Amino acid sequence: MYSADLSKKVRSARDTRVRNGEFVGQFAPYGYMKNPEDKHELLIDENVAWVVRRIFRQAADGVSHTEIARQLNEEGIPTRYLYHQLKGDNFPDKQPHVKVKLWDNSSVRDIITDEAYLGTMLWNRAKCGMDTNKKRVEQPREKWIIVENQHEALVSKELFQKANDNIVGRDMSGRTTGRRNLFFICGYCGKSLKLRSRKKDKYYCSSRVQQIENDCQKINIVKEELENAVLCQVRGMANMLIEARAVRKQAHKHDRKSTLETTVADSMKETARWKDTKLHLYEQYKAGTITRDDYVARIEKGKIRMEELEQIKSAALEELDSLQAVSEPEEMPDEKLTEFSVLESFDKDRLKTLIDKVIVYGSDGIEIVWKVGNPFNAESTV
Repeated sequence: MYSADLSKKVRSARDTRVRNGEFVGQFAPYGYMKNPEDKHELLIDENVAWVVRRIFRQAADGVSHTEIARQLNEEGIPTRYLYHQLKGDNFPDKQPHVKVKLWDNSSVRDIITDEAYLGTMLWNRAKCGMDTNKKRVEQPREKWIIVENQHEALVSKELFQKANDNIVGRDMSGRTTGRRNLFFICGYCGKSLKLRSRKKDKYYCSSRVQQIENDCQKINIVKEELENAVLCQVRGMANMLIEARAVRKQAHKHDRKSTLETTVADSMKETARWKDTKLHLYEQYKAGTITRDDYVARIEKGKIRMEELEQIKSAALEELDSLQAVSEPEEMPDEKLTEFSVLESFDKDRLKTLIDKVIVYGSDGIEIVWKVGNPFNAESTV
């Protein structure tokens, strides 16, 4: 309760500063920088402001977001993340799985739709704190804090509107993008592959269009061929796991059996020795070398030990009898692995119980990241 109240108070104080025209974000929008003398004031960063203006002009002229991104990549213009890295800032990587940080249509669109470039500061678009259980909760626009003329605009309202009107036009044109696939991953840039539905369904990487030439263009694989390659690996993996488990179980049973047999034999030997010990104690008592109390105490101690040995021996014999039913816990039941060993149809939901992701390198092969221990090198050529 205290933490939630504290979170609300902190956010309330921050909201007040925003309404007063202070910038309270950790990093300035791309094209701006914090005033070195006042971190709550935004100044235009001319090093990259021209990139923002260019993006708006091209979008307003009808150039597609994909083409804008491709040109930026070809000219080696750093993305927001790379620009902060070059400056030595500790800018968070929101897509750590993406190896190559390139411009794409979504990063271009993010700039075109950001009202910060009109000189407007938007705040409270989402909540994330103790009162939301640290989960991001989107807010309706009427709950946003909107402060106009908070900083110098980079583009005019007319240019901003025209660039965004073209977005609406493209969205309503009836074009559809490929279906994003979170199972197959590009081995070159780290992005998820998309599935293009044409005469032959093919998996491809959307980064292929971000540059004139790049390795992502190698990925243009017929859906059936890629899925069959995965199925082949899955069947092989399942069979290897089944064999490995059988060997491990057999070794376990053999070792355990030897231990139990030794326990039974040792118990019987100690029981036999006790008979001789008990006779020797009686002779010592009769000869007067030990007292009666000492004799009785040793005999009682021996009886207790014999009872313990009998229990140990009985338990060992019982376990030996039921050893065939003993099996160690596994990550996946054997019957499930058996199903995978003969799997013929590509069922992504079922495969996800065995596979984390499939990294695709085009004709150079695939690499499967398994959710279970990998007993062999899971690399195959499609």
